[in-house]
Amino acid sequence: MAEINRQTSISIGAGLFLIFGILAYIMIPVAFPADTIILTNPQGAAPVSCLPSGGFVLAQNLTDLCDVVIISPSTGQIIEYNGTQWVNVASTTFNDTTTCTNIGTGTAYVCVEGTNVDLRSLLAGAGISVSNNTNTITITNTAPDNTVCANVGAGSQVYKDGECNFRTLTEGANIDLTQNTDDITIAVTGITGESTVCTNLGSVGEGIYVSGNCNFKKLLAGSGITLSSNGTRITITNSLPEATVCNNVGTGNQLCSGGNVNIDTLIAGTGITISDTTDDWTFASQCANTGTGEPVCESSNNINSLIASTGITIADTTGDLTVTNTGVISNTCSLGIVCSGTNPSAFTADWQLLCSATGTGATLSCSSFPARTYLHISIIYVSGSGGTAMTPAYQFNSDTGANYSWRNSNNGGADTTNTGVTSCTIRGANSIASNGGGIIILGIENVSALRKIVRGNEGTGMDSSSATAPSKNDNTCKWDNTASQITTITLTTTGGTNTYTTGTQISVWGHN
Repeated sequence: MAEINRQTSISIGAGLFLIFGILAYIMIPVAFPADTIILTNPQGAAPVSCLPSGGFVLAQNLTDLCDVVIISPSTGQIIEYNGTQWVNVASTTFNDTTTCTNIGTGTAYVCVEGTNVDLRSLLAGAGISVSNNTNTITITNTAPDNTVCANVGAGSQVYKDGECNFRTLTEGANIDLTQNTDDITIAVTGITGESTVCTNLGSVGEGIYVSGNCNFKKLLAGSGITLSSNGTRITITNSLPEATVCNNVGTGNQLCSGGNVNIDTLIAGTGITISDTTDDWTFASQCANTGTGEPVCESSNNINSLIASTGITIADTTGDLTVTNTGVISNTCSLGIVCSGTNPSAFTADWQLLCSATGTGATLSCSSFPARTYLHISIIYVSGSGGTAMTPAYQFNSDTGANYSWRNSNNGGADTTNTGVTSCTIRGANSIASNGGGIIILGIENVSALRKIVRGNEGTGMDSSSATAPSKNDNTCKWDNTASQITTITLTTTGGTNTYTTGTQISVWGHN
């Protein structure tokens, strides 16, 4: 019976549940308004996976939503739980109007201005670290300044304490302070004309001031000296004065001028020298030869005597010696004879010896003789030995340029010529043997505006005996100069290493 009742109860319960379910299915769409969310399956029945088959339910939790179809939906609605069931309602739009703004005056902004609270990241640079926790961001200096100020002098301290805290400079009397960008100028004011600077004026001796603005050494009294001072001066006293008195005991010029060993100075007059040795003064007369001729003064200030020769008289008067020529003056000059008389240069119509020179070496010159229209030149030359045979030549006025040309015939042979050369050769290209030599005679018309033509001949053979006939050379040379007269002739060579030796001589005669 109990089993029957249990089955009956189950049947009744199932029937009631079915009836209520059918009623709910019919009534719920009527009971709820059009904006109520109804959960159905795609065919409009109850959700497939939310209840056993054949059932349906209103959603109570979001986890109960399965396949959802909104009944009578409209655009923009959202699903909202109203406390009893989920319903579809009109949506509410939330517009964010927050704007990020940097309110400071710096240039490194945290906010990206004009954005909706977009913030820049903090990045740690050199010497900086950045850390954060729940509520704060910590920025730490990892390389802090550890400079400590110290007053190293002994005067008033400028810095005060701590990390370079400095005292303020205050203007005192007659002081003006001016602060510039990088410095402070301290100037003295209100003191007119104050520019004291100490200087030791002497160039020798011990300086009194040391350095700076009148720092002075102390005066220390040495042996025989005492020092005393008052308000305005320092007195230096010789405490061991010299008591020696100087007296002139002779009858000549006095050396002592008076007082305590005051000695006159010795001054050397004309022709006198004074030398000071350890214990003596030495006085000596002084004779000097100022010219270039025969010296009158000899060693030890001895003066040579003048001796009158034939045709000369010497008269001694007060302060003078008079030398007179008492011989006959010749007014005739001839070739090879030096004109005699008081003024040979006055005989310009006759030949005069203008220059004579002797010597040895690679060259020999008769230099700076007077210019004459006609020149007669005699050259005697001797060749040395020890080297190679040389070729004699000559040049005018030290001209070593290629301004010469010549024609030569040796022992009557055919002429040889050369042009644009640096000298006139005496014997063409022929050299002279060692220990040989010869004599050369040259004739020249010496006019400034004309080229200089030289006609000459040479004889050689001093290196051989009479068993060998002498050689001869006929020579003509041209010096291409139209600006000056010949006043110098130089004997030189154009080849070989031998030089001229003793016996070589140049003589120059001339007339107008």
